[in-house]
Amino acid sequence: MKISTKLISGRTAGAAIFSLFLLSISSVFADDNDGEAREGYFDEVMVTADKVEESVADIPMTITAFGAEMIEKYGIQDRDKLQLMVPGLQFGETHDQGGNGTSLRGIGTRNAGINQGDRAVATYVDGAYTVGVYGVAPGGGWDLERIEVARGPQGTLHGRNSMAGAINYIYKKPTQDWELDMMTQANDYSQQRLNVAFGGPLTENLAFRLTGGVHTGDGYQENVGDGADMNAPDEKHWALQLRFQNDRIDTNIRYSKVTDQGIPPAQISVANLNTTDAQISNIGGYSIGSSPPYELSTVTNTNYLYDLRNPAVTADCPVGMPGMRCGDIDNKVAMNRSGFEDSEAEMLNFYVKYNFNDDVSLKYTYSDNEVHQYIIRDGDYTNRQGGATLALSSDGGVPYQDRAYDLPYDYVEESHELMLSWDVSDKMNVIVGAFTYESEVDFELARWEYGHSFRFVDPDEAARQWGVDNGYANVTDCNSYVDNFLGAVYGLATTPPASGSASWYWCPGDRGHPGRLNGDLRAIVPFYTSSVNESEAVFANVDYKFNDTWSMSAGLRWHEDKKSLPPSGQGGSFMFSFGGVPVVTGYDNPGTESPEVFDTVVGQLTVEYR
Repeated sequence: MKISTKLISGRTAGAAIFSLFLLSISSVFADDNDGEAREGYFDEVMVTADKVEESVADIPMTITAFGAEMIEKYGIQDRDKLQLMVPGLQFGETHDQGGNGTSLRGIGTRNAGINQGDRAVATYVDGAYTVGVYGVAPGGGWDLERIEVARGPQGTLHGRNSMAGAINYIYKKPTQDWELDMMTQANDYSQQRLNVAFGGPLTENLAFRLTGGVHTGDGYQENVGDGADMNAPDEKHWALQLRFQNDRIDTNIRYSKVTDQGIPPAQISVANLNTTDAQISNIGGYSIGSSPPYELSTVTNTNYLYDLRNPAVTADCPVGMPGMRCGDIDNKVAMNRSGFEDSEAEMLNFYVKYNFNDDVSLKYTYSDNEVHQYIIRDGDYTNRQGGATLALSSDGGVPYQDRAYDLPYDYVEESHELMLSWDVSDKMNVIVGAFTYESEVDFELARWEYGHSFRFVDPDEAARQWGVDNGYANVTDCNSYVDNFLGAVYGLATTPPASGSASWYWCPGDRGHPGRLNGDLRAIVPFYTSSVNESEAVFANVDYKFNDTWSMSAGLRWHEDKKSLPPSGQGGSFMFSFGGVPVVTGYDNPGTESPEVFDTVVGQLTVEYR
């Protein structure tokens, strides 16, 4: 029985990585007791970036791979550490709303969630594609056999429009040996992590592996405002695997679940704010139907007389100057709303591989993934709040912003892949296969404002009083105000259209949106979109080794994508005060009644000289 434990303590990952770097260098050149030099620190890493297992040193592509030993030694406990180790790799938001999501070599997909676009960097779990990144490596990547990061287009064997690259997370599988692995972590940020993996044989051919863990603690990101510190984890995860093996068959099923109710990280402001001018220049911006140049105008400065400077940059850094030009950027924010996360992910991965003989095998891979993410975060990046008069700040009594964003992001997906691999000879390998994928993605962004004048106004009472003041006896509540005044007098639409794109008016709360119920009207602008996606592909690839010096790889892939935007899943609205009565105007986008179809054939030819 194998038992291993690991204890991590310390302040920063940088110090740990630097220490491990020195340790790895010393291990290469240090002498053993018998005076002979050691061969090296890590074992050879085998990867499956080309769908067949081979050494990372032999594969003809730009790839960075970490085996289980390297993951442990380098302390790669989350995505932030992984991006420090892989050239050109950067991770963005897990809900794919801010930034470019995952990017490689500077290529990412801007706002993939809100735009319903394919990712430039494809993510795989045990060889199965997933549209998102949440929940793919819980526990800080605990119990991973290896991580493979391939840079550059992956169009023949992987597909999925992965023009920038692909990341594949491969988990440890059950074995016929009893194993118990444990990892604990504690540091002076008041972070605690405990991960456990246990498994072994059930019968001569059947084995299991059970993993789980928790990660809790205070926030990594100091908040000098009234809110709590940011980036505070509260994650739980577990997974169960069953594996059957005999002389011909190798099959494994893995079910995993992740939940997270912590405080997400916040973006850091990298410049000092203008707090001295009541009006500032508005240089305009691009919008649909307009083009530059724009006339310069002035707008109200919502940071005027703000009494708390930006804690991330030095106090003497000029307004608007990027803070890194004035000194170090500190991981600090000043916010009154910390935000929170309430997310969960469930994933089922299954494969079965049948070996006809030593040279020919057939493998089927299946994945079913369901993710529900819900994040609320500060949207104005300041500590400003309302005073006695709600629409004016408590510091200075001037117009201000107190904003938050509500970001639900849900997706369900299912994929199938069938692949035949044939080692024709010692020099030639052939792969042919077929792939299908389906997903439904729902994205919403709601802007919550806490400082507008009608936030706590009762729409029914405001409408009744308006009717009395203006002599409208038929206006007794908000709905009658909309019907008998906005509709009857102004001729505005008060019911949704039967089809097509149009706008209409209604009362807050009528459509059940959170933040628009009587008593606290916060959700000024909700926007939502959804998509249904289907993909099919067939592919073939040939690797041929002429000799020890020259080799070649060639492949073709036909794939077809079908994308549709269901009419019921597109829309948005805006809440405002009309004559002192809170009302909402919104629209429904017609979407696409039938899917748009895209198909193409891609190929690759690689000639390698060693």
